[in-house]
Amino acid sequence: MSEVSNPHFEAQFNMRLRHPERMEVYKGHLARGRTVKARTPSREICYGPHSLNRIELFERPDATAHLVFFHGGYWRTLDKDHCVFLARPFLEAGVEVSLANYGLAPEFPLSGIVDHAQAACRALRRERPNTPLVIAGHSAGAHLAAWGALAVAQDGAPPAGLIGLSGLYDLLPLLQTNVNVELDLDAMEAFAFSPARRPWPKTLGDAAVLLATGGRETLGFKRQTLDFAHRLRAAGVSVHEMEVADRNHFTILDSLADPADPLFKAALAVLRPGNVA
Repeated sequence: MSEVSNPHFEAQFNMRLRHPERMEVYKGHLARGRTVKARTPSREICYGPHSLNRIELFERPDATAHLVFFHGGYWRTLDKDHCVFLARPFLEAGVEVSLANYGLAPEFPLSGIVDHAQAACRALRRERPNTPLVIAGHSAGAHLAAWGALAVAQDGAPPAGLIGLSGLYDLLPLLQTNVNVELDLDAMEAFAFSPARRPWPKTLGDAAVLLATGGRETLGFKRQTLDFAHRLRAAGVSVHEMEVADRNHFTILDSLADPADPLFKAALAVLRPGNVA
């Protein structure tokens, strides 16, 4: 691994430098999540031996679909509690919601983190074998959502959809950033764990895919989404791309939690095709 970061890639992908205000955004999301937890019962699903191998499931017996969401944090920080606030509007729209935790770097290599994400999706598929499953995530969580979709598809039970917000799908540019200090990826590993560089199986051809970025994102994140969408379309997958006006890498989640926002409506269309209203 190179010890010297590339200033160009650092400017595109170093969110700690670009968004010092993100801590206030996190605090707001956590506070809204606590309100959801206080008002809405949930239960825990354990999918592995580590303390982070846990899923928080917000059940709805009459749900028409199930949304599982992976948090971001560059595979090295944050947890599901930062995304619990997303659950309420989807529950009210008739969608069951689960939030997945997973092991973090540097305790786990990226290969282990991907294994956790895939195990979480397989556990939910076992839990809800007959409910349409849509796998979603933000930033690094979008990367893990893609790997989770691949896992259940390989098992013969492909998801109904995939939603990626401000995602990272090609990891090679990250080799030249400080993110790789904790990930410690070499070029072969970055290539192998890049969903954008992996053949998309035909079993996923019927899955609806929504890929979104904020209008105030860096070109690096916008390009990640454009390139991944292009590769999916080349594999015969139907992809809807969105750029959410006036949102950045962190506030895009607020649009997903707003029933009046076009992003929420687009996500609901993936979860309830033909019956959005």
